[in-house]
Amino acid sequence: MNHIKVILLYILKMMIEVKSTQEEKYKISKTNFNKRMKFAQDMGIELYFALKIKNHWSLYHSSYLIDQNYKINYSDDLMNSILCQKLNSQMLLIPKGLKAESIYSKNTSNGLMVQHGELILYKLFFNEKLIIEVSPENKENFYTIFIIELWHDFMADNLISNQINEFETVVVETSNENFINYDFQYFMSTINHTINNDNNRYNSTSFLKYIATNKDIALTKEMLIMTLTELQKLGIPIMPIDNKTLERNITTSPLAMW
Repeated sequence: MNHIKVILLYILKMMIEVKSTQEEKYKISKTNFNKRMKFAQDMGIELYFALKIKNHWSLYHSSYLIDQNYKINYSDDLMNSILCQKLNSQMLLIPKGLKAESIYSKNTSNGLMVQHGELILYKLFFNEKLIIEVSPENKENFYTIFIIELWHDFMADNLISNQINEFETVVVETSNENFINYDFQYFMSTINHTINNDNNRYNSTSFLKYIATNKDIALTKEMLIMTLTELQKLGIPIMPIDNKTLERNITTSPLAMW
């Protein structure tokens, strides 16, 4: 089992052990479990396990691991995660069939944003149907690009970049499978893709400092819901899901970025 990291956190009378693996299962020995349990009891706090299994985050109380003989199985236990309950969060299923085409130019300073050059045209498709198109002349859905940046993180493995001419590059990203994410991930993605005045990307710490300056925050939960609802109306069947729905969709290989 490939454990990337182990972190012990003391948050609001909760001790959370964080584990990550690309394997189907997570397992902790009874001896190691009891050591962590004793530490939590000595501190007078409850023990939880935050697990990133196959790139999907979940959260379980220590009593659940005891009931499962100190083993968590991705397919069997993911729907019993209490992560949404603890964070007052919502899971969303984003269907496969997305395609984004972005054209960048190095021959203009009048684009939408800088990456491979200035973005001069953006198109989002679902099952080859054009959903939105954004250009310097048509910025009506520009904010949508900003909000769904998270989708591009998921589609990055299926990215193709081609040179159109001396100045222009087209980048095509597609999703070949459904993916599941949490509403809070859109805010984290916004942080990671925001450039500060020093032309560096924010991280969670620097962005919190930014918030503390009382500056306006670009994304709110109301804006997120409004944007996703509009994309639903335009033809992308984004589906809020609960654990029962998740159980029916567990074979879709959900992904996560948090």
